[in-house]
Amino acid sequence: KRFPPTCPRITTKPKEIKINGAACTIDGTSGCSTTITLTTATKTIQGLVKDGSSKIVANAEVYAYSPTGGTGTRAQSDTTGAFTLGVTDGTYIVGTFIPGMPPSKEVPVTVTSHATIYLLIDGATTAITPAAAASSFILKIAKPDYTISGKVTDGTNVVQSASVYAYRTDGPGHANALTDSSGNYTLYVANGTWKVG
Repeated sequence: KRFPPTCPRITTKPKEIKINGAACTIDGTSGCSTTITLTTATKTIQGLVKDGSSKIVANAEVYAYSPTGGTGTRAQSDTTGAFTLGVTDGTYIVGTFIPGMPPSKEVPVTVTSHATIYLLIDGATTAITPAAAASSFILKIAKPDYTISGKVTDGTNVVQSASVYAYRTDGPGHANALTDSSGNYTLYVANGTWKVG
């Protein structure tokens, strides 16, 4: 599933719903119905997605979530590797991934209450603007050296959007991918012995 390039809303903290027969409680209050209110993004975190060779990575999923509980947003890098995440004031963990490849390192970003110069990236003590971050905040996806690829069929026809996975049997490691419209998949892996399913 692909997400819009920029999401203008931020998800809310999840609610705990307990169901016991016909009785329900939501965050400790009786009832089985709840309203979820999205927050409008008032600021942005901008940056670039690149691979280990500093080449741009288009169509990467980029996300930001609150380390203290449940809120977050996501976007997709464009054809130039650029991304924009809609956020509000707060602290976020920002990262990126492409299905089938290991994710980037997650980076802490604080969005201060200042009107224009409000991004503190990866422990920085001097805030920068989103425009400055657009070229200096780089999330790197380390592309493994090897691939396992193939096709998924039902015996006769190709299967689109099938989930394919691999895990290492001789050490830590896993990879996931979805098949494309032709049933093809590519899993990015390191040296080792892998099982694919």
